[in-house]
Amino acid sequence: MPTDAPAAFLSYCREDSEFALRLAADLKAAGANVWIDQLDIEAGLPWDTQVGDALARCPRLIVVLSPVSIKSDNVGDEVGYALSKQKRIIPVLYRDCETPFRLARLQHIDFRTDYAHALPQLVKALSAAQAAEATEQPQPTEPEAPRRLVGAISTLISKLPLWARIAVSAAALLIVALISYAVWHWRLTQTPTEAQKQPAGIFNAPASPPANQPRGQPAAGKTKPVVPTGPPISGWAVSANGTVLHTENGGATWQQQSSNAGFSAKSVTFITAQVGWMVGSRGKILHTQDSGRTWQPQTSSTTSDLNFVTAISPQSAWAVGQSGTILHTEDAGLTWQPQKSHAKGDLGSITLVTPQSAWAVGGPPPWTRGDPPIESTILHTEDGGRTWQRQKSGTPEGLSSASFVTPQSGWAAGGNAILHTEDAGKTWQWQNSGIEQLLLGIAFTTPQSGWAIGWFGAILHTEDGGASWHTQTSAGAYLNFLVFITPQSGWVLGDGGTILHTEDGGRIWTKQSTGTREPFVSAAFLKPQ
Repeated sequence: MPTDAPAAFLSYCREDSEFALRLAADLKAAGANVWIDQLDIEAGLPWDTQVGDALARCPRLIVVLSPVSIKSDNVGDEVGYALSKQKRIIPVLYRDCETPFRLARLQHIDFRTDYAHALPQLVKALSAAQAAEATEQPQPTEPEAPRRLVGAISTLISKLPLWARIAVSAAALLIVALISYAVWHWRLTQTPTEAQKQPAGIFNAPASPPANQPRGQPAAGKTKPVVPTGPPISGWAVSANGTVLHTENGGATWQQQSSNAGFSAKSVTFITAQVGWMVGSRGKILHTQDSGRTWQPQTSSTTSDLNFVTAISPQSAWAVGQSGTILHTEDAGLTWQPQKSHAKGDLGSITLVTPQSAWAVGGPPPWTRGDPPIESTILHTEDGGRTWQRQKSGTPEGLSSASFVTPQSGWAAGGNAILHTEDAGKTWQWQNSGIEQLLLGIAFTTPQSGWAIGWFGAILHTEDGGASWHTQTSAGAYLNFLVFITPQSGWVLGDGGTILHTEDGGRIWTKQSTGTREPFVSAAFLKPQ
């Protein structure tokens, strides 16, 4: 395949042009080399030959699925060609429709309700595939001239007398031994660089110390690496495939538990060391009363995806998800009652401040594009969820996470937005993150100290309530979730089995060993008390 070939061919129906063009533009802006006819065919060139050429050159095909596209002959022909050439096909679900039989077994990316959440999944899929191809490039063949020279020397040696061949072999072995000793001695006498001294798995923050660093403390990046010593902190981490890991020592060691989830997990929470819930796709809810050793299914009475679960007591918990779904239980999950949110967009998370006061955040209604754009969702309740009031977010960015440290002071993050309120959500003010990466999570432990995570492993920190944000490190993996139990102790989870831990407020992040490459999406930690 030519090196300048596009990474993916975008197949769509003309009726879906608005969405397809938006998707192509966003993918190109994110660095993905996608091909779409309306943007990539130069004026005056024949449309059919250009489409055919691009389809042949692209190793992947992104197909936009909608009620009209599944009936389109052109889309069907493009999918059929890609299947015949064994190209990778990535189905993108744009509107509710019956997935064609030959695509039904392929993992799709759902853009129906939360564009901001689905886009990074597609970018990541394309990036991973391109990286894999780069490592599979054919090795250069051995040059002909050196190969002939080696052959000639071998032939010449074979014609020598036996004593001469033995002498040549001994001399060759002596030369190799002398070269090996010289290299070994040289490396032994070299002074290791700072990078070579750094233990594997340690991520340092920038070298400049924070403004409030105590006198006499070493600067960030020069601190002695913090090695987990096993504090008595219980924790659980769950992957998108439903794998559960459990720790009793703050993550120094992780043990795998069997959840037998059978669905795509989205969130986990524990309210005591024994009692917890897990939620995920198709309205699935699991409950444990023995620290996660066994999980029992509970009836949710919904088929909507559930994205987040949180609890305020072993009896009282909430779950939020697709299309404004909010569920609440007051009997440890024996019954889950729907609460009316009047929201149409997906809800990404819910945060509780008191048993009566809570906020839920999410994206705008699916595929609503106005002038000005439709706002994202922020909901607030002061009566335990019996009524939810919509608050003005002022942004169309899909919000995926919220954090409140007092009933008045809170933050919400998602897309390119960090929002802050000091009046219980009556007004929300935009904060500048200082980065271009999309944000997926936010957590505050005090009104001044907080963290945010996002694409490409970015971890941000603020010590002034979000007035300024500074990058602590880049972990090299997509980060999906963060949790802090004190201003110093926190964890960040992401793709590739990534779990990072800090015991110094994020100046140094230590990679913990999980024994898996699965993407982690949620975690819960409990302090000893």
